[in-house]
Amino acid sequence: MTMKREEIKYKAIVGHVMEMTKKLRRISTLENALAQICETALAVIPGDGASIRLFDETREHLLAAARAGQSVHKSKSARFRRGEGFIGWVAEYGRPALVNDTSRDKRFARRPDQKRDVKSIVCAPLCSGTEVFGVLGVTHRESHAFAHEDVDLLQLLANCAAPSVELARLERLSLTDALTLAFNRRYLERRLTEEIKRARRHESALALIVVDLDHFKLINDTHGHHAGDLVLREVAFTLRQNLREHD
Repeated sequence: MTMKREEIKYKAIVGHVMEMTKKLRRISTLENALAQICETALAVIPGDGASIRLFDETREHLLAAARAGQSVHKSKSARFRRGEGFIGWVAEYGRPALVNDTSRDKRFARRPDQKRDVKSIVCAPLCSGTEVFGVLGVTHRESHAFAHEDVDLLQLLANCAAPSVELARLERLSLTDALTLAFNRRYLERRLTEEIKRARRHESALALIVVDLDHFKLINDTHGHHAGDLVLREVAFTLRQNLREHD
């Protein structure tokens, strides 16, 4: 009976991974690809939440890129420095790792913006060759939630996903702002030309929305440019989370 249950579990895991790789071949945007990976991670590993963090252009900070399930931090754009906390450790050393009692592991750093307890965490690096470009992690509110086989499983998932993510990431870097990961002017000019042609071809309306942040200069002047950067990242992340793909 035990063997049969293990066989069923194995087939289910393989099915989820194969389905993910098929979807990644069809997905055209980096956000959707990352979301699919997080959803698959939660489907095969029993966690409360899954997230992916990617290095910025400086390779000094890991930025929140996607998540599924429950969020650990209040801020959607919370970031980690290289080597900071458990996630930063995995990114720094390029090795998967598991902690089943965060209170006993010095690598885990509880942050002021943390909104729920994390007792167990398993992470795997996303790599291109020998270079780490991000971290895939799954968390749980209870201790001893994960088995050592979950480390291998998450690394397998990361290895299967990494090529698709890296291709999309490199293309995105050429078209996005390094601070916010929002699309830059180069992308706007290319996409706007395409949309104008499409609207003329179909004789349809085209809307262009211009967003201004009220009192943004006051934030920079009062709290400094670091606070201004946090605001910009938070706004950009919120916009990405609430826009449809074709918007």
